[in-house]
Amino acid sequence: MSKDQYLNGKRYGEYIRDETLRVGKKEDDHVGLGLWTAHSVYDNGEVAMTSGVNFFDGRKGRAFHGFEITTFKDGSTIVASYKGTIDKRDESAGTYSSSDMKWEVLSATGRMVGLKGGGVSKGEGVGNRFTVEFSGKAAKSK
Repeated sequence: MSKDQYLNGKRYGEYIRDETLRVGKKEDDHVGLGLWTAHSVYDNGEVAMTSGVNFFDGRKGRAFHGFEITTFKDGSTIVASYKGTIDKRDESAGTYSSSDMKWEVLSATGRMVGLKGGGVSKGEGVGNRFTVEFSGKAAKSK
């Protein structure tokens, strides 16, 4: 069975903590981090819990990067890194979106051992809630 099915799906989440520190005089002169949790729904119908930490530096545009761990009901895990850019943001409405995120599997345990690969994703959010669609391909084992 292909492990690609564990690299494609949709995530429904929320930020549970968001810390921002202003570090300059300009509006975007800030750095920060966010902690989040989500339900990941895979194309094969399986649901898993994903938690992550997101780092951003407004001085470098609207770029962000982070790490996440997905835990399945049987205890198997997938650890991944991601990076992207917020490409649309409306402060007054509290909305944001990103269409250029890239991610990569760093490690896996249990039935996911040996999973390698990565892909792209796009997301949008309102306030502290967000959705992300992700798609990827498993790398061939050597």
